[in-house]
Amino acid sequence: MRIRVFLVCAVLALFVIPGCSSSADSIVDVSENEGKEVTIEGTIDERTWFNALDTGAYQVTDDTGSIWVITKKEPPEEGEEVVVTGTVESAFSMGGEHYGIVIVEHE
Repeated sequence: MRIRVFLVCAVLALFVIPGCSSSADSIVDVSENEGKEVTIEGTIDERTWFNALDTGAYQVTDDTGSIWVITKKEPPEEGEEVVVTGTVESAFSMGGEHYGIVIVEHE
């Protein structure tokens, strides 16, 4: 009987515990979602603020890669853990071609 209870608990753990994990997208997968809303989580590596534009940017890194996030508010401090929701957009376009991607943070 104990073995049966243990096996049932083990099988449930295989299905329930992964479902409890974060719903954040991995950064490596974000590039395939241009124009869509995504949520990522990771650590701030770099940050910058452009006073004249009232715009900032910060780089978020997880286990799969890193991506820049564009924001209208003061960027978090380097080393801080964050969860960010925003829209995936091309970093810039030239001659009809799109280069790089960023996440534009929702306000």
